[in-house]
Amino acid sequence: MRKAVKPWLEGRGHAVTFASPNLHELRALCSLLQLGEVGEAPTTSQDVPHLVQHVLGITAPLLQHIHALMVTMGRFGFMILRRAPVGRENDPLLPVPSRGEVEGEPVALYFSAVTTERVVSVSGAGDCLTAGFVASMMRGEKVGRCGAAGLAAASLSLDAMPAVPETLNPGVLDADHHVFSLVRL
Repeated sequence: MRKAVKPWLEGRGHAVTFASPNLHELRALCSLLQLGEVGEAPTTSQDVPHLVQHVLGITAPLLQHIHALMVTMGRFGFMILRRAPVGRENDPLLPVPSRGEVEGEPVALYFSAVTTERVVSVSGAGDCLTAGFVASMMRGEKVGRCGAAGLAAASLSLDAMPAVPETLNPGVLDADHHVFSLVRL
């Protein structure tokens, strides 16, 4: 958890534009910044909408400074938290606007995890999810395509013993747009 909050502990939190904490790391960050309690990880898929809404509410002040947060939730998928005007929630995350030019309201884009026939190992799936998402983000893709690339990379990891499977390649970035649920405050 200490790594997740290190920039803020060292007075450099203002320089962070994108972070990808899991729920435990987000809990530590929100506690340090006194934003409120994140809550527990969902136990059923019915718990997810409430958790997404709650996390969006407590992280809204942070979205004044961080361009986007990718919060991973294991088997329940992930959410992208950002500020966006109505109708532009799926816009690419890059380029990052200048400080003070953040427009729109806080929104969450929730991506459910893809179902896989078998899980060989969960080791590395979260890292592959983030790597696929960020690689697609760096190409200037819309958030839905970034989500699809991340989920495709995570699926490859789940189906292999190595944390980063040999089957992971740039072709993953060509994954089709993934449907997400939009949540507003």
